[in-house]
Amino acid sequence: HPSATYFSDKKLFAYDCVVAVSSDRFLEVDVGVGKLAQEHGVPVVWVRSKADASLKALKRASCGSLTLAGCVPALRAEVLRNTVPQIPCRTVDKEIFIVSAWTMQQEEEEGVPLMDEQKLRDALVRKAQSAAR
Repeated sequence: HPSATYFSDKKLFAYDCVVAVSSDRFLEVDVGVGKLAQEHGVPVVWVRSKADASLKALKRASCGSLTLAGCVPALRAEVLRNTVPQIPCRTVDKEIFIVSAWTMQQEEEEGVPLMDEQKLRDALVRKAQSAAR
């Protein structure tokens, strides 16, 4: 779908919130949607998924010297370093939620620690409640 018209074609301006999800870096279309959402007063929630796979890769890269939980600070720093400059929204909207589908389903699958799953749920509820007012 042409990225230049995606926001208007999908009528995203009518939504209470837009959730941008990426397993790595946000694409140009994601950033464009975020800019247009901001211009239309639609809040954007930025989500970096597949944290479990990234944590396991960091553990392998450390040759096992780090636990999965010990890799969390490195993953968070890497995500923030690679993602925050891409996000077009105001500073208050630059919170990025790092999540894993597995931990959302099973709490701590294979020892993968919870990241921002609960914070994401809470943020989505808050945005839905504020939009309902």
